[in-house]
Amino acid sequence: MSRLFAATYPAETAGLILLESSHEDEIDAYRDLYGVDSPDAEWIDGGDLLDIDATERALREEARSFGPMPLIVIRADRYEDVLHEALWRRTQADLATISDDGVFAIARDSGHFLLLDAPGVVGTAVTAVVTAIDTGAPLPGCREVFAGMDVRCPG
Repeated sequence: MSRLFAATYPAETAGLILLESSHEDEIDAYRDLYGVDSPDAEWIDGGDLLDIDATERALREEARSFGPMPLIVIRADRYEDVLHEALWRRTQADLATISDDGVFAIARDSGHFLLLDAPGVVGTAVTAVVTAIDTGAPLPGCREVFAGMDVRCPG
């Protein structure tokens, strides 16, 4: 939902940090796994049922290009979902490409709840994005942002 907010309200969004974020390419995989009509295939956000078809269309059409907006995507080290691990790996890396100023990192020894497992990594990401916004400079590369931290920088 943060991507849709940023696409809808660009003047209100100066940067993004995505932590183990959902991706539109996962929707069909969940439906295949649970069955299209299963309640488990429905998407609920904060207790509200989403129109996932409208959400998917909006993500694909409106939230795929954020230009130079600073963006850091952090993925967990351990896979903790029911989908195919290869899909998860691909979609998490893809999220970093929706900005011309995107950084992708993997927090080592972490699970899905990055705020609990890697709070220092998350805090460092926040600092890097805020600094980029304040200075108008692009984000440093992953290795520079997370220097000395237990983070893997693919690529």
